[in-house]
Amino acid sequence: MLQEEPYFMKNEEWYTHDDKHNKYVLTDKAPEEARKSYEKFYNAYCYDAFDLGILKEVKERKYKKLLQQGKSEAEAKKICDDWWEKITKA
Repeated sequence: MLQEEPYFMKNEEWYTHDDKHNKYVLTDKAPEEARKSYEKFYNAYCYDAFDLGILKEVKERKYKKLLQQGKSEAEAKKICDDWWEKITKA
């Protein structure tokens, strides 16, 4: 079942993904409402049970952002595939 995207993920300036710990981290730019959403998200879900649909959306955004930054399609795909491997590894 696809869950609605958490509010804190609505703006890419509000969060980053810590690949080492496989966890989202809020930035200083996140407003109070995003902070509450973040807390609710991590209190409501076991991190290992992340909604795969949300992660796929984040991967797609990451890919588009890399293209906008001047990466080739092949470079962006490799970066995103490597990221996907890290975060979905059991």
